[in-house]
Amino acid sequence: LSAMEMFRYGIMIGVLFAFMQLSVDERCLRKAIRALWVALIVYACLLIAKNTLSGNKVGAILGMSWHSDAESGSYYAAFIPFFLSLIRYIRGSFWINCFWMAIFLLATILCHSATAVLAVGVGTVALLMLRVPRSSGRIIALGLTALAGAYILGSIYVSGFNERLVYQMSGRERIWPVAVHAVKKHPVLGVGPGRWTQWFASQSIRADFIFDDFKGNVFILDPATLRGEAHNIFLTKVTEMGIPSLLFLLFIFGSWYRKVFAVYYSLPAGWHRDLVQGCLASFIGLTVFGLFENRPIIGMAREGEIVFTAIILAIPLVVDTWQKAGTTIHPAIDRDRT
Repeated sequence: LSAMEMFRYGIMIGVLFAFMQLSVDERCLRKAIRALWVALIVYACLLIAKNTLSGNKVGAILGMSWHSDAESGSYYAAFIPFFLSLIRYIRGSFWINCFWMAIFLLATILCHSATAVLAVGVGTVALLMLRVPRSSGRIIALGLTALAGAYILGSIYVSGFNERLVYQMSGRERIWPVAVHAVKKHPVLGVGPGRWTQWFASQSIRADFIFDDFKGNVFILDPATLRGEAHNIFLTKVTEMGIPSLLFLLFIFGSWYRKVFAVYYSLPAGWHRDLVQGCLASFIGLTVFGLFENRPIIGMAREGEIVFTAIILAIPLVVDTWQKAGTTIHPAIDRDRT
């Protein structure tokens, strides 16, 4: 698992450098974004067909290559806020583009991944806050926080709320304390790269994962099915490689955010600023996604997720390169809308 993960990091670094070199021509970047848009439309149609057609015909055709719910949801968590920021630049009718955005959201919901829906929501709110003046952004944030608090407080008095909450956590409320215990016992070096599954299995017994869901069904989440993840990017890393590894990971995240926010605030209104804005909003959503899954930024993410995430990371750095070089958008490119 550790060797595979290091290989994926290599892919991410390679994509980052390649994308920054190949995107010197702004037309190439616009064509790449257009290709992503079309790919997400095709994938959404397949996903909706898979979840609505009888007999699971699409799933049978694609076989084992079909992605998991969390993986499918991560693609839209990465790109719904991004394309919302660019929707007025996308070629075609504005309302047709809005229709496809609604299809993206439906596909995310059909993934049955609450984490993906949460990440899309957080990314969209982040985009909204970036678009409005700071004072208005604070009002929006406080209003949404108040609504969420009112929903939770009101739901506490609804029969079955606690059972629903535990069901949605899918065992995380039992997995995370084991990870914290591992950090306490091995704070510096961790339990060892790729050894989370063995540690977790040694600390837990099958009876710990017998569930009674809110519908009255009984099921077992076998610890062996966790496949090397603590359902949290940061917990997985600190468990396997200790607190220094976590601090290094936080430094990488913090450095990217610091750099990109500086680029964002230095840009005038327009195409470049909207590009960076979309990437910021999407990565904020992906960071929240990583609090509940060991993907899609690093960890158990497959190569497709790694490449998509690398593109989100690279675009603001490409724009910064353009700005430093004094690159401006040619009028012909403006007319040839993405």
